[in-house]
Amino acid sequence: MSNTILIVDDEREVLSLLEELLTDEGYNTFISTNAKESLNIFNREKIDLVLTDIMMVGMSGIELLKILKKQNEEIEVIIITGYATLDSAINSIKFGAYDYIIKPFSNLERVTTTVAKAIEKRRLKEENRKLLERLDKWNQELETQVLARTSELHKAYKELRIAQLHLLRTEKLATVGELAAGVAHEIGNPLSSIYSLIEVLQEEKLTPFTKESLKEMSHLVERISKIVRDLVDFSRTPQGPAELININSVIESMLKLAHYNKKFKGIKIIKQLSSEIPILTGSAGQLEQLFLNLLLNAADAIIAANKIKKIKRNGKIIISTKSIRISEKELILLHRVQRQGINNIYSDSSSSSSIDLSEDFISEIGDEALEINFEDNGIGIEKENLTKIFDPFFTTKPAGKGTGLGLAVCYGIIQRHFGTIDAYSTSNEKTIFTIILPVYKGIDTDS
Repeated sequence: MSNTILIVDDEREVLSLLEELLTDEGYNTFISTNAKESLNIFNREKIDLVLTDIMMVGMSGIELLKILKKQNEEIEVIIITGYATLDSAINSIKFGAYDYIIKPFSNLERVTTTVAKAIEKRRLKEENRKLLERLDKWNQELETQVLARTSELHKAYKELRIAQLHLLRTEKLATVGELAAGVAHEIGNPLSSIYSLIEVLQEEKLTPFTKESLKEMSHLVERISKIVRDLVDFSRTPQGPAELININSVIESMLKLAHYNKKFKGIKIIKQLSSEIPILTGSAGQLEQLFLNLLLNAADAIIAANKIKKIKRNGKIIISTKSIRISEKELILLHRVQRQGINNIYSDSSSSSSIDLSEDFISEIGDEALEINFEDNGIGIEKENLTKIFDPFFTTKPAGKGTGLGLAVCYGIIQRHFGTIDAYSTSNEKTIFTIILPVYKGIDTDS
């Protein structure tokens, strides 16, 4: 494509000579006798080079040069000058002129050479600009990719840390479960004997002090028995067939059980149960145990808050359910690793609804899931304790008020249903336990 040159000179002879010379060299040309007209042409056409006389009526070539450079700093300008204005032409280089040519033109080859070099410089500047634009675009794309990759790595690292935490908890549960079974057996038998001896002694004639002592001993033995029962429950792997479950019905059933518990006196229980939730597969009995445990913990947190603040707090527990889509399917499938050796816990060949919750189960997990939240306005959980609350025997309750197995049992139940449970808390304000349970598509729920 030919380059276009604008020639500006108030001498017609000069214009004609340069127009003919440059046209013969293959350039497109526009001519003008004054600066004002030349600016109109420059703004209308795509001009690659301007040749302008330095001395013109109305506006000088130097002034035109300044305006052109202000409008387009990449434009190349060659100044045409006579001997009398040579110093001014040399000075124009300071304002951005590419070069100058002297008239009358004794050497036309020098004119064409200077024009060719100016055009080449303009071409190189244009290419350089485009390369810089492409480089800038590549840098932006690279920066975007780096940021996206960094975000992915942060996300992967976070998921890995969560996976490691789940795996560590699972190993603790397995180890403590084995230990609990042995300890419960070893303690249970002598404890029964002690309790029997206390009952025999209580039938004898005793002093008031002895009676009171035996009563206290009986109370302590009952406490130990409670711990032993918790250990047995913790170590026992639940058996039974899987069933199709409506979580809202399980929650309603659990609330009926809790209705007569004195802990809930003065505490308002708010239900926000969505009617559009998926049917789950699992054990209704275990999930009811899980929900009851969370509900009792919420009541304890509200009672503890009232005792500490010495004011009557309007206790409130919100239970909500809703259908969600899982974007982190890999996180749930991770439970395959966590559940090594705990497969087939629902196998029961005598039941038509029996399901093998192993690899076949996992392969049928889709992106549909159920989110269940238990929120209370109790004492809350300190930030440093949030990562420990699911550990066996960890408790924030006063001595004698808890064994630290409740949430560990809850965690085990959630694992057996291939779900997740997390706690979010603000100290002295509220605590939210969020449970995510995936939907199993291996059964035709319409049948």
